[in-house]
Amino acid sequence: MLLGIVQLLSNLKMNLNLNFVIKIMTEEILGYIGGSLIVISLIPQLIKIITLKTSAGVSLEMFIVLLIAQGMWIGYSVLKNDFVILICNVASAFITVLILIFGYNYRETAQTEKKIILENENEV
Repeated sequence: MLLGIVQLLSNLKMNLNLNFVIKIMTEEILGYIGGSLIVISLIPQLIKIITLKTSAGVSLEMFIVLLIAQGMWIGYSVLKNDFVILICNVASAFITVLILIFGYNYRETAQTEKKIILENENEV
């Protein structure tokens, strides 16, 4: 009888541990998927700037604010020992830095394009 109760409690503890592990794994998976989508969302903007060789229509100031926020998230993740937040924000910060580098590099092209558009509008 006593052995049966001990075995029942042991099984219950294993089920609780298994549920806990499943919960943690689900949280990790959701974190990686969400973080990956954030990183992926920046790539089309980077590709557009590089292929068109212009940053016209792109708010580089927004990317500066985004980079500051990503830096804060990186600091938070280090303090909380949260690897998911850390890796996703490091990756997205890297892409944001590339957007800023290429964006500022091609900013003159964007300003020239704006002047041409304004001149064409004034002629019409």
